[in-house]
Formats: sequence, structure tokens, C-alpha cells
Amino acid sequence: MENRSDTRLERLKHTIDGLDNTIENAPKYFFSGEKRIVDYNSIKGFCQEILDLIPNTIVEAQNVLSEEKGIISEAKTYAESLKRESIEIRNAVEAEANKIKSDAENKANQMISEAERKYSATLAKADDEAKAKHEAAEAELMKANKDAEDIVADAQHYANEIVHNAENDAKNLVSETEVLKQANIEAKNIINNAQEQIDDMYYDTHKHIDEVLTELENILRDKLSSIQLTKAQILGNEEVEPPRKYDNFDDNMGF
Repeated sequence: MENRSDTRLERLKHTIDGLDNTIENAPKYFFSGEKRIVDYNSIKGFCQEILDLIPNTIVEAQNVLSEEKGIISEAKTYAESLKRESIEIRNAVEAEANKIKSDAENKANQMISEAERKYSATLAKADDEAKAKHEAAEAELMKANKDAEDIVADAQHYANEIVHNAENDAKNLVSETEVLKQANIEAKNIINNAQEQIDDMYYDTHKHIDEVLTELENILRDKLSSIQLTKAQILGNEEVEPPRKYDNFDDNMGF
């Protein structure tokens, strides 16, 4: 179809060129400007040939245009189909992405809820343990104070008995001068010995109290360190303040 159309177009062009050359080469009238003398039959032949070629050429051109329109229409239809498919694919991908995102958000919320539950349980357990340790430490401290008070009371009572007995012994020895002197000397010795015994007892008592309180201080410091370690594990990487070391525990306890 294209070769035939090209041939007709070439023939039409050749015919028009022949008509143009014939007119151009025709002789002019004298003093008539551009008027020329042409052969009627020659011009009519060119015109007839042009008329014969034009309809077929137009039909072929129309056929070419129709084919072109059909190709363009098919291309547009195919393009629209591809566009619809791409939209459907994009919608499917977006739907899958939204589903994945929704599932991830639900999973994250579940993980957060579980973490919060475990955190609350751990915190409650830590509070209970800290409370129990605090109550145990207070009980031990009260027991240590009572033991110390009992020791001091016993020592004071024993010292009072020694002094009382010494005074009675001194009074019983007062009879005569020599006896009185001897009694005074013995009384002084007894009193001095009693005072020494009292001092020794006070020393031993304070030493024992200091040992008891020192042991209690170590226990409380260990428990405090354990509580602070538990607290640090719960709260994260916060710095734990070390327990305060007392230079003179007796002064802080009021002894």
C-alpha cells in the first residue's frame, strides 16, 4: 500500500511539474505581459492525468490515516490497560504495605503492653523486697539497742552492788582507831578495786556495744547497697550513690 501510494504521488508530482514546465516554456503574446500561448490538448492531457491520479491518492492517503488512527487507538488502549494494571498493582502494594504497617504497629503495641506489665510487676516485687528488708533492718536495730541497754543496765546494777557492799564492809570495820584505819585502807582498796572493776565492765560493755553496732552497721550498709543495686537495675543506668560511711558510729547512735 505504501509503495503504490508513493508511486502515485511521484506520478502526480511529475505531472504537475510537466504542466508547470509546459506553461513556463510557452511563448508569450507580444505586449501582453505574462500571457502565453499554450497547446490546448497538451494542457487538457495534463489536467486529465492529474484528475485521474488525485482520487486514488486521496483514498490511499485516507487509508493510511485510518491505519494510523487504528494504530494510535490500539496504542492508547494498550497504554490505558497498562495504566489500569499499574494502578491496580500500586493499590495492591499500598494495601499490603498498610497491612504490614498495621501488623507491625499492633505487634509493637503488644510488646509495649507486655513490657509495661513486666515493669510494673518487677517494680512491685522490688518495693515488697525493699519494704521487707527495711522492716528486718529496723527489727535488728531495735534488738541491738535493747541488748545494749540491757548490758548497760546490768553493768550499772552490778557496779551499784559492789559499791554498796564495799560501803557496808567499810562501816562494819569501824570499831577502833587501828581497826578504823585498817578499815579505811581496806575500804579504799575495795572501792578502788570496785571502781577498776566498774571501769573494766564499762570498757567491756562499750566494746561489746561497739562490736554489735559495727556489725549492725555493716548489715545495714550491705542491705542499703542491695536496695540501691535493685533500684538501679529497675530504673536503668542511673548512677547509684554509695552508702555514707560514718567515722564515729557511736556518736550517730547517741552513745
